[in-house]
Amino acid sequence: MIVAFILLNGLSVQAQTSKYISEVEYNTINKKWLNPQNIQLLPYINVNNIFLYNKSFKIYKGSLNGNLRFSLLNQLSRDEINKYDVNDYKIRFNPNELYYQKSFNNFTLGIGRKRIKWGVGYVASPTDIVSNPPSPTDPSDRLFQIKGSDLFQASYIGSKSQYDIYLMPKTNVNDLYFNNHSAAFRYFTNVHSFDISLVGRIDLDGKYQAGFNQTAAIGEKLELHSDAILSSKSNVLYPSDFNTKKGLYYRILAGANWSPNQNYNVVLEYFHISEGYSGNEWILLQNTIQSLEAMRAVENLAPTATSTMKKIYTSNVFPLRRDFMFARLLRNNLFKNTELEWITFACINDLGSLNRLGIYYKFQSRFNLYFQYQFLLNTDKSSFNLYGFDNTWRLGIKISF
Repeated sequence: MIVAFILLNGLSVQAQTSKYISEVEYNTINKKWLNPQNIQLLPYINVNNIFLYNKSFKIYKGSLNGNLRFSLLNQLSRDEINKYDVNDYKIRFNPNELYYQKSFNNFTLGIGRKRIKWGVGYVASPTDIVSNPPSPTDPSDRLFQIKGSDLFQASYIGSKSQYDIYLMPKTNVNDLYFNNHSAAFRYFTNVHSFDISLVGRIDLDGKYQAGFNQTAAIGEKLELHSDAILSSKSNVLYPSDFNTKKGLYYRILAGANWSPNQNYNVVLEYFHISEGYSGNEWILLQNTIQSLEAMRAVENLAPTATSTMKKIYTSNVFPLRRDFMFARLLRNNLFKNTELEWITFACINDLGSLNRLGIYYKFQSRFNLYFQYQFLLNTDKSSFNLYGFDNTWRLGIKISF
């Protein structure tokens, strides 16, 4: 792929942008529940350096589009059992997107890796079933970690409707939920002030998802949206044997986006996950963790208990419970070129929440400096206690070229 870009560099360029991001992150590690003595080796310092390169070429009356991500991650962890620091670094090159696309008449054909945004929610949109939605812990995807999907695209755009079909092979990028070759479709239409989409995906094993989303504009300041999906299988592991269950599962999101004036924006959303833990399942998981902690106090049982804790932690799906509220408040022009953002993702079932305060400052048009403070507000029995960090401080800069 790199060679292809070098060879095509002399062709007619439609658009080109680049970004450099440097971020330092300091974490206060949560050492409760599944991470006593930091057995998960969670890092207390992360240093991210990321270079993003976006370019589009005209070729064969179509366009070759690339979104390339090069990253260097340095991490520092503390092994509290053996009493030493662990230094680690990871170098990655990822083509988040690299696809060829050609349009003629009302049709568009494409092939390659492309990010597809179908969901209408701000946090974890259920109908983002082709490419992954952002995580509730990072809804803005600040480090551009979400990859597109490997696919073949065929789209038809009519006067009031659009039809999309995607064929996706079995690849490492496409196997988060579907583990075989699959196909996805979307029908999009506009009815008065409503934008409506019907979506679905199915693979050769018969696993499927089907759902819909809609947005509606109420005047010029308010937008209402909803997002729902039905799935034939869940990847959630349940106690006490930590296996998946058979059955149908659904996720529902409903929310509003309100901008009373140009300086304020408010997003409120309710998010329900039917495959999340019930009250009894959550109690059973807590009891299992307490039993494993007691086993760790017995010398000959400690290695087995520690190994089991690590497996439960790595297979844990976040968020874990069923009912959540998400809120975002953005204040533009707090000071000159300064924005203030507040985000809360809260569990209704156990009153835990993940919160983030962000301050963003733009100067000289190409430079963005930001600071974020992220923290948990929890009860003792909150499922958010399974999240790895109690507090996180971030300081970063983004430079556009």
